[in-house]
Amino acid sequence: MRAGTRLLLVACLCILHAGCYHWQSVERSDWQLVFDRDKPDRVRVSALVVTEPKIEADSLRGRVPGEGRATLPVSIPLSSIDRLEVREQSVAGTLLAVFAGTAVGLALILMAACSAGCGN
Repeated sequence: MRAGTRLLLVACLCILHAGCYHWQSVERSDWQLVFDRDKPDRVRVSALVVTEPKIEADSLRGRVPGEGRATLPVSIPLSSIDRLEVREQSVAGTLLAVFAGTAVGLALILMAACSAGCGN
């Protein structure tokens, strides 16, 4: 596989991965509602991503990355959280990623066909 083709493939994968989700800030007054209604699989508190998040009493409980693949339990007092974000699916980003992925795929097919047919 040529270097240009590899670079195009890596760019396509990055676009597809980035387009599907984004972090959405949640107002403090809506935290409990979001947890009850949406049951997010992860939230972001500052730069810390908390998986399996739950609001219990006056704390956000969940798990954070540890060494290797291990996760560690965490409990953060709600009063100490300035900003909470939930991960949401981005419809526009997903559509753009599908379009870009299709375009890159077609470009790869054309490049492969041209190099096979033009080189002989």
